Amino acid sequence: MLMRLTLWECRVDISICSKCALYFPSSKRKMPKDHLTKIKIMADYCDAYAWDQEGVCIGLSYNFPEREVIAQIEKELEEWSGWFMSNDEDLNFPWDDFHEKGLALAKRLKEAIRDTGVPVFYEPPFEDPNRMNHEVLEIE
Repeated sequence: MLMRLTLWECRVDISICSKCALYFPSSKRKMPKDHLTKIKIMADYCDAYAWDQEGVCIGLSYNFPEREVIAQIEKELEEWSGWFMSNDEDLNFPWDDFHEKGLALAKRLKEAIRDTGVPVFYEPPFEDPNRMNHEVLEIE
């Protein structure tokens, strides 16, 4: 569950996840489009799944509004991240299936933005017990 509040002194809307107490800008981070130099796909709490070069959660549709396919990919990433969130305490979580779906979505994202030159990476979440056996992959 998210709580939204506005910090008037700095005029920033933030959301606070009651499950993990993470703070992040509402509606994901909105930054100048020419500032985006890297995208990492990694599921995390609070439906976070896309990260910029500074490790801040970003909104893909905001950064690529002219590309309709991005909205569909982002919807599927939200569902994929929700799968992780709803099963984070399941000791029998199907990590291989989860990574297969995450990699497929990262590849679709890369294909959709290939002409921008922004690299896309995939990283397993920290909760994956086999995380150390996986490396961060740059999507070609």
